Amino acid sequence: QGRMAVCDEQAWWAFAAPGGAGAYDDKPGHLGCLLRVWPDPKKGDSAGSGSRRSLVPLGALGVVLPDGSAPGLTRLIADRGDDPTAPAAALDVFDDVASVVSEVALACFGLGLMPELHGQNAVLACEGGRVTGIVLRDHDTVRLHRPWLAEAGLPDPGYDVKPDSPNSLWATGPEELLGWFQTLAVE
Repeated sequence: QGRMAVCDEQAWWAFAAPGGAGAYDDKPGHLGCLLRVWPDPKKGDSAGSGSRRSLVPLGALGVVLPDGSAPGLTRLIADRGDDPTAPAAALDVFDDVASVVSEVALACFGLGLMPELHGQNAVLACEGGRVTGIVLRDHDTVRLHRPWLAEAGLPDPGYDVKPDSPNSLWATGPEELLGWFQTLAVE
């Protein structure tokens, strides 16, 4: 419901050695790059309101410099117009982040999927220092539970895994999906 967006990550440029082994070649992308396209902001979403929009990687909130400063956290607090030295301001940001990340994760869980909501892949969409949603990048390893996907009317994505390799993207039960949320997002 407008809380989660994904980057378009379908455009890859990669060098492939002539006569390669094919789709399951162990080293097909040693020289390559992804052309990531970020989603457009919602049309009419406070345009002209003067409120500062930003994308902040979730991992940036855990960065603490040698001098003890936390630039990602300080940025969000300052964008809110709050005092970055006030402990209550940092708790407000933490509450905001935890609420949105949990809402997105639990909504996805109910559909039988769990994105990788860790600091590298989850980017916080913010407006005026308030977290309004999440943009997923590097989202090729969403964890899934087939029965709930089917119940929600979502198609099986047909993950293609190297023959004779276990498919670690399919959860055997809902508990496993929640375990991934705990491991990837909460911890």
